Amino acid sequence: MSQNPVNITYSLEEILGQINQKLDTLQKDVTEIKIGQVKLEAELKGDK
Repeated sequence: MSQNPVNITYSLEEILGQINQKLDTLQKDVTEIKIGQVKLEAELKGDK
């Protein structure tokens, strides 16, 4: 019993666009984390 392969065709432009959107989102998240880290470090230094 063999199965036929499934072919799915996607536009490379569409896929790359989706990847770019995800990368942009990740970059924004990393920036927010870095800002939060700086604020936290400043708070900790202020408490000492």
